[in-house]
Amino acid sequence: MAKDDRQTKLGVIIHPYYWNWEKYPYRGIDRYNSEIVKGLKKRGIKIDVIDSGYVHNHFQGIVRELLFPFKMISRRADCFFAPHAMGGKWAIIIGKKPLVTVIQDLLPFAYGDGQYDWAPKYFVKRLSIRLACKKSQKLIVGYPSTKKEIMEHFAVPAEKIIVVPYGIDHSRFFPAPPRENSPQRILFIGEAARAKGADSLLNAFAILSSRMKNVELKMASRGRDLEMLKHMTLNLKIDDKVEFLGRIPEEELPDLYRSADIFVFPSRHGFGLPTIEAMASGVPTISGKIFDAIDFVGQAGLLADPNSPEEIARDMERLLTDRKLWQHYREAGVKRAKEFSWDRTVEETLAVCLEEVIKFAKKSGRLKICR
Repeated sequence: MAKDDRQTKLGVIIHPYYWNWEKYPYRGIDRYNSEIVKGLKKRGIKIDVIDSGYVHNHFQGIVRELLFPFKMISRRADCFFAPHAMGGKWAIIIGKKPLVTVIQDLLPFAYGDGQYDWAPKYFVKRLSIRLACKKSQKLIVGYPSTKKEIMEHFAVPAEKIIVVPYGIDHSRFFPAPPRENSPQRILFIGEAARAKGADSLLNAFAILSSRMKNVELKMASRGRDLEMLKHMTLNLKIDDKVEFLGRIPEEELPDLYRSADIFVFPSRHGFGLPTIEAMASGVPTISGKIFDAIDFVGQAGLLADPNSPEEIARDMERLLTDRKLWQHYREAGVKRAKEFSWDRTVEETLAVCLEEVIKFAKKSGRLKICR
């Protein structure tokens, strides 16, 4: 295969999210962006990171959304990679090819406008996903269930969708000898949002605390529903047992996981990266019984109906009172987590992009480009 006299260049479209996780460690998508960018740089891949900075509010987001296409017009790359369809749509509209887009989830199609997020944002997300499914040269998804959903809802051929699992940093997240906590600690790390099942968790904890006195809930959360959740603890009379930790510094996360007896993430749609980090840290997990959690967790954790606080409470009580069951899921979670790494995520993502570079080079008659 002939080599071009220049190195392959990837345009990584981070917009409208951010990629510097160390500076803004808030959202799972930003962690994903950060790991992809760092992984590509570590491999010596020439990349052009195209973003619009961290967005702090809706007004700022609208302004940057309107200005972003002007930033995209002059960019040149052998392949454009969009970790989210929101950024990929501008590559499609402007005509940048080839394009590989990641579809993180289909949450905007699962719930009505305004139910879990700002209605205009849901509208743009739905438009972006439809465009990505129709016009991207390749799609990447994290789970087989997401691939199946896309094939069914948008008639996308199977060969266009590549499953690339998310990863984990095993140098940071690993098990330690179990601690004797008093009271027993339940941990939630994620967006303070009903979409992530945070309200169901509080209702479940209220049930659990009526049965078990020596329990506490720590919630490391930020988000639009935070104040609502705080009011819930008052109404449920569990405010003395629930602590909202806010943003946890990145360097403190591993110890926070290892301080917990169980980790609960009863998301209604969208598997959370903290769940796999908890599993790797030796913390038994309970996740929402949704498609992607079923794919990712498998038999390595408990799965509960995210709309059933009683079922979540029952599973929490089982893990906290049955030491053999707790040990089983501790070991199963660690074993399952070892199957995932960010190195694998980056390598498989890069392979998809380079394949499209070669295809596009052949089609356009240019010299083939290889690593």
